[in-house]
Amino acid sequence: MLMGDRAKYLTLVSSIAFVSLLFLQQGGIFCGLIERTARPIEVVNAPIWVCDPQMRSIDDAEPMMDTDLYRVRSVPGVQWAVPLIVRVVNAQLRNGQYQSVRLYGLDDATLYGRPAKMLQGTPSIC
Repeated sequence: MLMGDRAKYLTLVSSIAFVSLLFLQQGGIFCGLIERTARPIEVVNAPIWVCDPQMRSIDDAEPMMDTDLYRVRSVPGVQWAVPLIVRVVNAQLRNGQYQSVRLYGLDDATLYGRPAKMLQGTPSIC
């Protein structure tokens, strides 16, 4: 039936091609968002994360009180626990423009959570 009507056939084939393109594009966007969201967890590589029960996203995390940190450290089986703060801030570039960056606040005694490979500088405490 479609082979006899050339316009309907071309419309059907082009529609299927367009839907396939949209499907692949949206899948790529979804994978990119999931990868970006999971990046802080993969970089820090902590076996257990302890946070406020009201936390919705790692970008919305409020710092824990020192008493909560000591309470976590006192749990039997916990060898160590260090605070980590992640914030999205605006950084001014050398050309004067601003760009949003993810800033990690690490424990200054252990520097746990620092990047494994640094392009510039050293991971020592300044």
